[in-house]
Amino acid sequence: MSDCSDPEDEIIETITTSRAAQQSQAAHGHCQARQMRPKVPEGSKNWPAIYPIYLNKFRTREQGRRIGKENAVENPTFYEIKEILEHEGFKVFVENKVHPREPDRFFPLGPPPMGNPHRGRVKFQYKKEDGTLCNPKFENKLKLYTHVAQMIPKLKSRVEAMKMRENATKQQQQAVQQPSGKSKKKKGRK
Repeated sequence: MSDCSDPEDEIIETITTSRAAQQSQAAHGHCQARQMRPKVPEGSKNWPAIYPIYLNKFRTREQGRRIGKENAVENPTFYEIKEILEHEGFKVFVENKVHPREPDRFFPLGPPPMGNPHRGRVKFQYKKEDGTLCNPKFENKLKLYTHVAQMIPKLKSRVEAMKMRENATKQQQQAVQQPSGKSKKKKGRK
């Protein structure tokens, strides 16, 4: 897997070769496609970043949370952060990085789309090259972080996940309330 944690951003380039070279590669087990890194936006090296740990309600300030617990959200992901920043008009770039204070930073990556939920760093263009803010609605990054954390629970994916969780909980409660064994009916023969 490349350094980009979003599988949709990975680009596959097909290499065209002669028939003899293809047969030689096939005999030696070489593949004909190679993965290339996505194009990095110019100047993104200096853009600020948001790690999911900055907005996580279950982390302490010492563990990396940047906003107050009352404004934080439960286990945000970089997909959600990216979606909100793009909606607010920021240029966004996602990297496959983990915050140094993340306790599970070496947790193995799983299959997409889940993988390690703590992975991912979202870089965004906060200021233009002339120094003006890209979105004047956010005077500082703390206000932006708070806004992102407040918007995550309103995302369609979060709302649907909550409904599914509630339905599963109701089904479990109903299963517990109903008798687990088959009810025995008395057969009345005369």
